[in-house]
Amino acid sequence: MRIAVLADIGQPVYHVGDEAIGQATARAFSQRGHEPVMLAFDPELAAPEYPGARVERTIAVPWNEAERLERYRAAAAGRFDDPETARLADIITQCDGVHIAGGGNLNSLYGWLLIERAIVGQLARHLGKPLTLSGQTVGPAASYAEAPVLAELFGLAQRAGVRDRESARLVSRLTGARPPRVGLDDASFLAPGEGSAGDPWISVTLSRDIALPHDSAVHEGFAELLAMLHARVGGPVVFQPHMQTPGSPDADFAVHEQIAERMPSGSFSLEQISSATEAAARYGSASCVVTSRFHPVVFGLSAAKPIFAFAPSYYSFSRMSGAFENWGLRGAVAGIDAVRDRRAIGAADALLADAEAISAHLRAASPRQRDVAANWWDALCSAHEGRTGASMVAFVPTWRKLPPVWTSLADSSEALRRSQRAQQAEVDDRALDQLGVQSLPRGARVRRHAARWAARLQRAVRDPRGFIVKVISAAKGK
Repeated sequence: MRIAVLADIGQPVYHVGDEAIGQATARAFSQRGHEPVMLAFDPELAAPEYPGARVERTIAVPWNEAERLERYRAAAAGRFDDPETARLADIITQCDGVHIAGGGNLNSLYGWLLIERAIVGQLARHLGKPLTLSGQTVGPAASYAEAPVLAELFGLAQRAGVRDRESARLVSRLTGARPPRVGLDDASFLAPGEGSAGDPWISVTLSRDIALPHDSAVHEGFAELLAMLHARVGGPVVFQPHMQTPGSPDADFAVHEQIAERMPSGSFSLEQISSATEAAARYGSASCVVTSRFHPVVFGLSAAKPIFAFAPSYYSFSRMSGAFENWGLRGAVAGIDAVRDRRAIGAADALLADAEAISAHLRAASPRQRDVAANWWDALCSAHEGRTGASMVAFVPTWRKLPPVWTSLADSSEALRRSQRAQQAEVDDRALDQLGVQSLPRGARVRRHAARWAARLQRAVRDPRGFIVKVISAAKGK
């Protein structure tokens, strides 16, 4: 069977995690006898990563929320009259099924990616193709106009999976249905497993959102933390970018330079970005991983490595916490404030002392995790093959406690929740501005309610009868 796969691949700025998901998905379908047709932002950039596979351009979605929602409504109504939608519909017509690969795109912070996936879901519906979703993070920020789109997308899928329990709960609230299946990230086993033991070294991947451009306290805090780990582990600190324009000193590489310049010479090396498969394997050969990004956590857990994870936002915190919890580790993600005020240094020393026991816990869980992941890919293929009754198995983790001095750093999650409220306010503000609503007080609650009613009024204009029915039902308490 030929399966169209939408993944966030072929971008000018290379993103290891997104490319890893695309490659792991293509490999899983190919191993089960299916032909993946990859949908990419730029097929020429993506094609070298998929030798022998067909790679096509995905649909271009407007950045403006009102415009992209209008594009979505046309697709939902079965109107493929604009050239972009018609071209993509022709590609999907040539396929037997549609799969939306995993990632953190189903939220209004990346609303253009959310609507791109929702349009593909509607094309699958109108063209009579089975639809599956896997490895999704949903939310946590969603505008009132785009939350119903999320619900409808999951309602269209024959099989749907998320990669953390918070996403499962949100989908259940949006759809009113049972929570979707929770499992590992799709790229968890892109690398063959734990790398061979060699000379000790520390893998470091940090994102530019760990600090404001002039917040030197965070950069200095990371430099001190890495100096401690360098002394304790006995190997160099290796900075590995996860996101970077190849050949340009931007994104993660720029942040790494800012921290490295505060460290003693000879204690570190700065690497350029590598391919997704190379990066996944590299994390597996490190002694430990220090990161503020999601996929280094994913690769490190699969390779049974101790991980020092720091979340710069609630979006990061919820994703990384979910990844750890899937392996039976709670309280594993610290806030950036713990780096700024240096609490992370002593806590990291305690976590490093527990490293062997943590690695043993992860090694013990790995065979079962691999079996469950393989079963999930089997279940996805069965949905495309029309065998919807195929059985699925679940992984129930054995929980292991981490050192209390480290888990106490998760208490800074209140600051992360504040950042989540700020992100939601940003989403609401952007939606109001694009809908033409101006001159409102800046209070978050006022603007949030205004965003809700602006979205409702838009729906009322489009579907007055449906809106009246909802109002009457609400009045009756239904």
